Amino acid sequence: LPLNQIRAQLEDLVRDRHLISLKVGDRLLYLPNGSLRRLKGMIIDEVKGFHQQNPYRLGMGEDELGNRVRAHSEIFRRALKELLGSGELFLHQGQKLGRPSHHIPFSPRDERLREEIEGVFLKGGFSPPSLKELKGEDARRLMRILQEIGVLISAGNSLLFHKKWVERAEELLREFVGEKGEISLREFKELLGTSRRYALSLLTYFDNQGITRRVGEVRRLR
Repeated sequence: LPLNQIRAQLEDLVRDRHLISLKVGDRLLYLPNGSLRRLKGMIIDEVKGFHQQNPYRLGMGEDELGNRVRAHSEIFRRALKELLGSGELFLHQGQKLGRPSHHIPFSPRDERLREEIEGVFLKGGFSPPSLKELKGEDARRLMRILQEIGVLISAGNSLLFHKKWVERAEELLREFVGEKGEISLREFKELLGTSRRYALSLLTYFDNQGITRRVGEVRRLR
């Protein structure tokens, strides 16, 4: 068939929803609509299986999920976009794909221990407790869950901060740099009223998050 006839027939099939077209660079990919539906079903099945095997995690990363279903990258992203748009998948913390119906199971005892641990980190402020202070397997398990759901944030060097204090540190940092243009480790330490170790861990965390960048001995906002 002449190329113009092929193009016209492809456009008709896309219009009638028999085919789906995807633009990849300067090319168009075509696939049967049913193939996309099957891929979306495979993705949902993989996420459901992940939840069954990992009840204390919110979801899985996009790369891990893509490796499991082994689809063309552009088609995979199209399926994800549609699943997120329809609410069949939810993106937790901008990186973990899970089912919106999945909730981490907390027993009454877990809830009490969760409140205790969260209270300790809230009280600690910019000088959080050492992980050695929180003994017991249950406490360590609950801390891992609190990290998973974003209540506790790892700033490296085995240091965890409550998200409230990380957000407050960022506010103070932005205010200071907004006025002065930059901030040193000493100034940040004094601003938070904490030790050099904790201040450095938070600054490094903000560097890694793309909030600040190190220029010599100071930090500036990106």
